[in-house]
Amino acid sequence: MMSLRISLRILVVVGACIAFLLISTLPSFAVVLSGVTGKVTPDNGTYLYTLPDTSSPRVRLLTKNTPLTMTNTSSTWFKARTSEGEVGWVASRKTELTGQGSPSQAIFRGNTNRKMVAFTFDAGADVGYTESILNTLKNNGIKSSFGLTGEWTEKNPSQTRRIANEGHELINHTLKHNS
Repeated sequence: MMSLRISLRILVVVGACIAFLLISTLPSFAVVLSGVTGKVTPDNGTYLYTLPDTSSPRVRLLTKNTPLTMTNTSSTWFKARTSEGEVGWVASRKTELTGQGSPSQAIFRGNTNRKMVAFTFDAGADVGYTESILNTLKNNGIKSSFGLTGEWTEKNPSQTRRIANEGHELINHTLKHNS
């Protein structure tokens, strides 16, 4: 048991060091993305910048429909890589995400032949009634969705693990969003 604790502590320290090295190269509040693709939408194109700021140096002008792979997001910017391997930041409003699958679709009315409801909970500001909600859901065999902020997840790791381990859906609810 003692060696397991030591191994876990070493793993946490190594993981934290790797995370620090990765995060220290990103602007504050950058979020890593995986498998997100897009394209440039304006007819006159848009610039790829060295930082997520229009006052930063420009890498180059991207023409309309230039394919991009998004690797990070920070505020209203995507860190993107072109098919030529150039990396920089592009304003998200000047792109359209083209990833796999169909676009999002709003459903205003579900199947009226079944009585159904979807439960979602926002975990952003404090722990609040999280344990009570999880107990109630578990006791009634109900799965739900939880919108978790990165900040809340860092402050409440045991509740985050419980939400995931009990089979609830986790929703990325930004890094910091006070409810």
